[in-house]
Formats: sequence, structure tokens, C-alpha cells
Amino acid sequence: MSEWRAARSPRQPLGGRQSGEDRREQLLTAGLKLAEKVGFERVTRDLVAMTAGCSPTLLSRYWTAPAFQTAMMDRAVATGNLAVLAQGLAVRHPSAVSAPFGLRQAAVRALVGTP
Repeated sequence: MSEWRAARSPRQPLGGRQSGEDRREQLLTAGLKLAEKVGFERVTRDLVAMTAGCSPTLLSRYWTAPAFQTAMMDRAVATGNLAVLAQGLAVRHPSAVSAPFGLRQAAVRALVGTP
């Protein structure tokens, strides 16, 4: 590894710029991991940026705060992330409430610990 690459900031991805779609994917993945760890309602722009290794303003380039929460919940529903979906149900997030019945039921069961 060259000295130039070793001296780069952790916020700058190695190998150049990422496409917008790749960056969105990275931000959503970081947001979901944080939602599992600290709670859906406690995910902030700064936490996501720190986890994803980018500037907080980059998140605002793609989503407003409510739109990012909706994107995270939509992803949780699409991937069957029961922990995040259960949190969305608890706060009555529209994407969680409109998830398929079986998935909502599984999320509640996972939350209360019943088979």
C-alpha cells in the first residue's frame, strides 16, 4: 500500500468514488445495523454517517430524515428484518403497519420471544 493511500481519511473510500446507488445501499445498511443496535427511533444522521464513514451531509443528499426512516423500514420489511420491523410496529410506522400480516406476526413473536 502506498503512503498516499495509508494517509487517506477513513471517510474516503479506497478505490475512488462510489456510485450513488452503492452509497445509498451502504447508508441503508449502516442505518439498519444501528437500528438493531441502538433502536430505530434513535438512529440519527450523524450516527449513520459515522458508521458508514462519510459526511453527515451526504445522507441529506439522498434523503430527508423522515424519508430515510421510511427507506430503512421498507428495507427491513423487504429483507424480513424482524427486530427493526417490531420496533417500527411499536411506533406505528406506516411501512411497518402495512407490512404483510405474516411478517408482522413473526416480528411480534420475535419481540416477545414466543415461537
